[in-house]
Amino acid sequence: MGSMKYHRSMTRLIMVILVVATLGAFEIAATQSEISLTYKAKAGDLLSYTSSRTDIRTTEREGESMEFTTKRSYDFDLQAEGADSLLSFILTVKRLEITSEGARGGRGFQPFDPKQLEGKRLRVKITPIGEQREITAIDSIPMPERPDRAEDRPFRGRFGNPLNQLRIQLFQLPGRSIKVGDSWTEPYKDTDQIGVGFFGRMIQDQKVSGTTKYTVIGEEQRNGFKCLHLRIESNYSRSFESERQGNRVSGETDGETKADVWFAPKEGILVEYSLNDFNEGSTAFSGRTVPNSNESKFTLKLSSYKPKK
Repeated sequence: MGSMKYHRSMTRLIMVILVVATLGAFEIAATQSEISLTYKAKAGDLLSYTSSRTDIRTTEREGESMEFTTKRSYDFDLQAEGADSLLSFILTVKRLEITSEGARGGRGFQPFDPKQLEGKRLRVKITPIGEQREITAIDSIPMPERPDRAEDRPFRGRFGNPLNQLRIQLFQLPGRSIKVGDSWTEPYKDTDQIGVGFFGRMIQDQKVSGTTKYTVIGEEQRNGFKCLHLRIESNYSRSFESERQGNRVSGETDGETKADVWFAPKEGILVEYSLNDFNEGSTAFSGRTVPNSNESKFTLKLSSYKPKK
C-alpha cells in the first residue's frame, strides 16, 4: 500500500516538473522570438520631440588651426495623417535655435532668422523602416537673402534652403528580424552625411566604403516605454570630387560613428536616439591641400506621445 502511494506521489512530482519545464521553455522561446521593427502611426497620433546637434569643424589656414562650431536646438511635433505604403506626418516647428561661431571667436554668418520658421508646417513621408522619402512645405518658408546681393539673387550658400535646417533625423531600422543578443555587420550606408562639412553641398562624385556593426543590447525601460536597445558602430572612408566655377575640389576622410537607439516595438515609435561621429582627412582645392576634422553630436528624444483614441 505504501509502495503505491509513493509511486503516485512520484508520478505527480514528475508531472509537475514536466509542466514547469514546458512553461519555462515556452517563456524562453517567447523571450528569444524574433521581431521586425517598424514605425507605426494612426491618423491623429501626436508625437513631440526635442533634438540638439553640435557640429565642430577644424581646419588649418596658413599654419594656424581654425575652428567653426554650429549648434542647433530643434523641437517639433509630428501628427500622423495615416499610412499606406508610406507613413505621412505633418511636422510643426515648435522651437528652432541656431548659433554659429567662426575662427578666433568670430560669429558665423546667419542668412535667416530661425524664429521666422517657428510655427511653420511641413509634410514628411517615411517608409516603415524610417527612410525619408519626401519633405515638402505646407506653409510658405522665407528664403534667405544676403544684404550685398541683388533682390533677384537670393542667397543659397552654406546654409542653403531653410528646409535643410528643418529636416528630421530618424533612425533607419534594420530591414530584418532581430532578437536580444543578435549582432551582425553590414556595409556602411551614408544615410545622413553627418560629417561631410562645408563642401558636402558641392559634391558631385562621392565614394563611400566601410562597415557597420549592429548589436541588440536588450530590453530596457526608457521614458516610460518598453524598448529594444540597439547599438550601432561604424567605421568608414569617404572620398569626393567636385567642380565649382571652374575650380576642382577633392577630399578624403576616415571616420567612425557610434549610436544608441531605444525603440518601442509595440507602439512602433522612436523613443531616443543619440549619435557621435568623428572623422578627419584633407581637402584639396586651388592647388593646396588643407587638413580638416569634423566632430558631430546629435540627440533626439521623445518628449510626449498622445495616441489617437
